[in-house]
Amino acid sequence: MDTSKKQKKREWLRYRDFVLSPHDVIKIKSLGYNHTNYRFWQPMAHPNDWAEREPLRIVKGDGLYIWDDKGRKMLDGFAGLWCVNVGHNRPEVKAAIAKQMDELAYYQLFDGFSHPMAEALSNRLIQMTQQEDMRRVLYGMGGSDGVESALKVARQYWILQGKPQRTRFISLKNAYHGVHMGGTSVSGLPIYRLIAN
Repeated sequence: MDTSKKQKKREWLRYRDFVLSPHDVIKIKSLGYNHTNYRFWQPMAHPNDWAEREPLRIVKGDGLYIWDDKGRKMLDGFAGLWCVNVGHNRPEVKAAIAKQMDELAYYQLFDGFSHPMAEALSNRLIQMTQQEDMRRVLYGMGGSDGVESALKVARQYWILQGKPQRTRFISLKNAYHGVHMGGTSVSGLPIYRLIAN
């Protein structure tokens, strides 16, 4: 077997688990994806980092795996960004999402508004955290929101205790606390503290 055939076979073996259909690949290419039309900023990265570099473009997920636009199958060790812990493309998750979308896509919970599913999930979370004496749930869009909310709640607690001067927070060395201003301010990662301060 000549060298080019061996190389093609190695490439085929490497990409054989790639499950995008030829139609998907044509669709992706027809959208004209390349680094020159990469029009959003990466969180916590310098805007010029991507000026001459092509991103790792993820186009499909199934179970524990993701695929890039070059057909490479990878274990999704990040679980999206810690938000796809049950895996990608789960039929029961898709069915629950579709059912909820048929009822109500979204409504905010500010200023006295509620929704039966928000109430049901809150009750379930409280039951699951009984050993921690949890009494309330505060929803957010991700971990950074959670950290930001915790900082505000802690600050408000000391104000209500009549000690508004208690404004210091402690974090562990090299601890990551999200990308919002409060989280980066209390981060134990030097580069994040440099950005926030």
